[in-house]
Amino acid sequence: AYAAGSLPFVSIVKSAEPATMALINAVFFGKLLPAPVYASLIPVIGGVGLASLKELNFSALCLILSMMVNVTSSLRSIMAKGLTN
Repeated sequence: AYAAGSLPFVSIVKSAEPATMALINAVFFGKLLPAPVYASLIPVIGGVGLASLKELNFSALCLILSMMVNVTSSLRSIMAKGLTN
């Protein structure tokens, strides 16, 4: 992902990892988190959106690769938590 775009853009997209993890938990594993957790994600998602608007070096490939990193990191965390429980 870093080779496909700028470091700030990759960092911006990666900061959405908590939202990705919550979405994967809900959609694929049926594990809903408490409402305050979802409410706390709203500022994170809004901040990522605002920061992305200011990024001049947008690359669709970089976005796709960064989101793939988010998904795999989220799955790793979910699976590790599942193994310890």
